[in-house]
Amino acid sequence: MTPQETVERALAAARSDDCIVIADETSSANLRWAANSLNTDGVSRSRQLTVIAISRNGEGARAGVVSRAGVRDHQIADVVRAAEQAAAESSPAEDAQPLLRPADAAAFSGNGGPQPGQPSWDDPPGSTGIGVFETFSPALGEASPSTR
Repeated sequence: MTPQETVERALAAARSDDCIVIADETSSANLRWAANSLNTDGVSRSRQLTVIAISRNGEGARAGVVSRAGVRDHQIADVVRAAEQAAAESSPAEDAQPLLRPADAAAFSGNGGPQPGQPSWDDPPGSTGIGVFETFSPALGEASPSTR
């Protein structure tokens, strides 16, 4: 499931007055240099889902925030429910304000969409690979005194 699908599914499961969902995707490339040689490399990826549920009533707005890593498709609604439960159990926020809506075009620069060359909602998240070290790792070997 893409991060966008995860966000859409979480929003569809929300029962709170307002809901914000953040799907965070990260990747990192690692080199291990020991005994004057490259002996390990690898790429790791991680995914985290954050749900902010906001319950608004006569007493004010209450927010609940839950973040979990490695959420599977069948667990998305559980994260939403946990955020809603946290909102129900929290105190009203003294500084609560309404969320911006799509109709608030000025808040979103009013440009109607992404600029050319910029990512859009449907684009896959960026990632890294071991290739980022293509020029660095040979240079590291050249710089090592015992390999010259």
